[in-house]
Amino acid sequence: MNKVTKTVTGIVSSASALAMSSSSVLAETITKPRWAIGGDGDGKSQLGNIISNVLNIVFAVGVILALFYLIWGAFTWITSGGDKAKTADARNKIIASVVGLILLAATWAFLNLVLTVIYGSGTSIDTVINDNLQL
Repeated sequence: MNKVTKTVTGIVSSASALAMSSSSVLAETITKPRWAIGGDGDGKSQLGNIISNVLNIVFAVGVILALFYLIWGAFTWITSGGDKAKTADARNKIIASVVGLILLAATWAFLNLVLTVIYGSGTSIDTVINDNLQL
């Protein structure tokens, strides 16, 4: 009986020591979610890249749509045949597309200016998110 008690006590104390030593690792896993797809697993770099890519796509799509609207307005102007209503409609399309392009360029410039003033030159959105996001 004494031998069985010593063996059980040794197993229980070894299991307790092992469980206590891994509790910090388990707590870190629970408090820091690893929800990134691929990458290093901390979620920061992946999220920063996703947000940066989405913004780049949104700006590119906006510029493409504004340019197509400009071309549509120019085509409407050419095919108006001197009709004042069609010419005014075409002029409004051209003005709206130019204003859209100016707003997109101003937004892009403002975003880069803010990033440069706050974080220094050569800073992109993904590095700001990666450096400042606390998961």
